[in-house]
Amino acid sequence: MSAILPINENQTIEFKTSFQKEVINTIVAFSNTKGGKIYIGVNDDKIVISSPGKLYDDMTLDKIQSKNYQSSLRNKLVAEAFYLTAKTEKYGTGFIRIDNELKDFPNVTYEFKEIANALQITFFKNTKNNEGVNGGVNGSVNGGVNGGVNEVYNYIKNNPDTKA
Repeated sequence: MSAILPINENQTIEFKTSFQKEVINTIVAFSNTKGGKIYIGVNDDKIVISSPGKLYDDMTLDKIQSKNYQSSLRNKLVAEAFYLTAKTEKYGTGFIRIDNELKDFPNVTYEFKEIANALQITFFKNTKNNEGVNGGVNGSVNGGVNGGVNEVYNYIKNNPDTKA
């Protein structure tokens, strides 16, 4: 998640219009069980990832949200291959790790959906948080700049003979 949603200099999230190869490989691995296509939609305020195939076994969205589920492997050979190549940190913890990663990004929320025969996750950028930050920053910066300009102007006005 950190590779998809990096923190930039001003601590706000900017959704990417393209991804690094490693990120794409990770996302495609999410869809490894059925083959087929994975769709990624990138907008100004959200990223949508759709993967063919429903949740496996008796897994439900309610269980994922409550974190009350037991992982089961759909394809043990694929899981073993990912484990041996160090692409799997720990079996069955993906949804929990997404939650943990997003704690570092308070202005991002997400939603899982099952649509037809696909699982979809959407990451939303909470613009209300950004407006508050921008308003506070802009107010402070503009106030500081304008105050400094006014001080210089008043000094020049009161000391017309001063030279640089």
